[in-house]
Amino acid sequence: MRTADSELTEPEQRLWTAIHTGTLVDLRSGTPALDNPATGHQWGPERSVRAQVLADLLTNPDTHQPSRPPRQPRALRLRGARITGTLDLEAMTLVCPLTLHDCYLDRPVVLAEARAPAIRLPGAHIRPPEGEPALNGEQLETRGNLELNNGFSARGEVRLLGATIGGQLDLSGATLTNPNGTALNADRLTVGQSMFCAEGFSATGEVRLLGATIGGQLDLAGATLTNPGSDALTADGLTVNGAGGMLCGEEFSATGEVRLRGATITSQLDLTGATLTNPNGNALNADGLTVNGAMFCRQGFRASGEVGLLSATITSQLDLTGATLTNPDGLALNADGLTVKSAMFCGEGFSASGEVRLVGATITGQLAFNGATLTNPNGNALTTWGLTVNGSMFCTEGFSASGEVGLPGATITGQLELTGATLTNPDGLALNADGLTVNGSMLCGQGFSANGEVNLAGATIGGQLDLSGATLTNPDGLALDLESASASTLHLRTKTPADGTVDLTNAHVGILYDSRPTWPTSLHLGGFVYDALDAWPPINVKERLGWLKRDPGGYTSQLYEQLIAAYRHAGQEDAARKVAIAKQRRRRTELNRPGKLWNSLLFWTVGYGYRTWQALLWLLGFLVAGWVIFAAAYPTHMTPTKHPPDPTPAFHPVMYALDLLLPVVSLHQQEYWIPRGLAQWWAWVSILAGWVLTTAVVAALTGILKKD
Repeated sequence: MRTADSELTEPEQRLWTAIHTGTLVDLRSGTPALDNPATGHQWGPERSVRAQVLADLLTNPDTHQPSRPPRQPRALRLRGARITGTLDLEAMTLVCPLTLHDCYLDRPVVLAEARAPAIRLPGAHIRPPEGEPALNGEQLETRGNLELNNGFSARGEVRLLGATIGGQLDLSGATLTNPNGTALNADRLTVGQSMFCAEGFSATGEVRLLGATIGGQLDLAGATLTNPGSDALTADGLTVNGAGGMLCGEEFSATGEVRLRGATITSQLDLTGATLTNPNGNALNADGLTVNGAMFCRQGFRASGEVGLLSATITSQLDLTGATLTNPDGLALNADGLTVKSAMFCGEGFSASGEVRLVGATITGQLAFNGATLTNPNGNALTTWGLTVNGSMFCTEGFSASGEVGLPGATITGQLELTGATLTNPDGLALNADGLTVNGSMLCGQGFSANGEVNLAGATIGGQLDLSGATLTNPDGLALDLESASASTLHLRTKTPADGTVDLTNAHVGILYDSRPTWPTSLHLGGFVYDALDAWPPINVKERLGWLKRDPGGYTSQLYEQLIAAYRHAGQEDAARKVAIAKQRRRRTELNRPGKLWNSLLFWTVGYGYRTWQALLWLLGFLVAGWVIFAAAYPTHMTPTKHPPDPTPAFHPVMYALDLLLPVVSLHQQEYWIPRGLAQWWAWVSILAGWVLTTAVVAALTGILKKD
């Protein structure tokens, strides 16, 4: 239904005249307080334009002047007007661009399936009855821009489902309000250029961009999204193709879930300075997100609720520098399966209250948590099972984690540095790196502190594992677990002795650097293999043997054999022999009584075969004692076996004593003289000692005596 020319009001007549030249019709009073669109419901007839007249002018502007030749309209530009009725342009084709600047509309704007060169509603206020959408632009098509900016305000849903915007979609400075509902519903939206939701953009209610495609950048810098307990931004399947990327910075804020599931960003995604809040749900849901540039969530970015980047792919860097993620007792960052084809930064004030998960993630460059604070005292602070970092991983410069830091099965191509880090998880795992692989070095020194178990069982460190100056505390359990771990060098010169057990069972290192003052009280060494030892201050053999005794498993041959091998490798044969002797003495405690007796005899006679000269000393001692005893016994207690006229050799006490001590060689003294009394007893002792000592020496020299 079209209005007749005679029925047009004075403002409407002005508008018909101006549409052909594109001249702005300004109905403002000139008084700012009176011209505020928020008070537009008070404007009188002199500032009112019927929505039906606008529809007529936008679709067939010559309807009101059929007597005049038709002219092509340039633009409909109206400012400071009150639009009465519903502006219904559904399925219509607009003949010129539409601009409603600082206008007030008390009914919905219907643009469903409409086609237009461009639509601009800067500063407009749309206040439809409660429950009705503010703007319905489903399947809307524009060749140029759609501008809902510069103070644009809508109470009710702004619907752009399936809309196609050939130019820019600009919501900068807009305020969208639809509590407990959808503030902006732009599923499957296509924007040929960029989409701006910056400069104070505010949305109360869910912002949806599921399956949307943005040709240029998506900018939410300084935006505030509020939707407590529900979705704040939903952008599943979003595609951003432009070089500018997606920018959500400069104090961007969202309360409620932000969803970008399945999204694709060809250039950067920038959430600089953002604040996302959704205490009972997801603050940002970007599962399956693809960003073909960088993703920035830095410089004040804040998220209250889970930030989800499950299986997301970031072609360039992912930067959460200085971000604050808050989801106590839940997931602060859920990035399982994340792929970042450059570096990932979570440092310089990065804070997460809740678990940070990077399970199965792949970071092509470095992963940096320098200066970060991770807090989840009742669970995992950082979980990275199966993480792959093709550069280095840094957790330095005051990095702090309350809760378990998990790196089991992770692979770090470069180095892993936790220098100066503080890990706290009393009565639990402070660092769980079971099966970790680091091709470079792992540095946990210079102030590194762990309250709770440090588990590196089965870890493979290509370079050095450095715990110099570290503090390890877990008094009721394992302070350091290196069972079956390997490293080129191991630095165990901790700041103080580990408060708890250190387990080196079956570990293998090239060089062990340690210090006697920092030896732990309990040290498992079974199967521990090392090629060399280096200590400062230097440690002598006796002290090193005390180190072996700290193993609560008791005597194990391998412990001593490994130390012997290390000394021999260093060319210290004397030290190796001392350890070998100590090994046999320690072994004595494991034997039965006969075994202990034989072990003692071997020790005192030939030093278990390592000191055969010791037997010669015994022989010399018995020889001197026999000399004295037999000299005193002759002639009273020494009776010749031959009587005259048979000849008897002269008695020589020293030769007689030697003849008794040498069981094989005969000096023709023992067969001619029989001792009596004390001399007889000493003769028996000498014979027995001779057999024992001679047998021990022969066995040692010929290798018959087994030193093991």
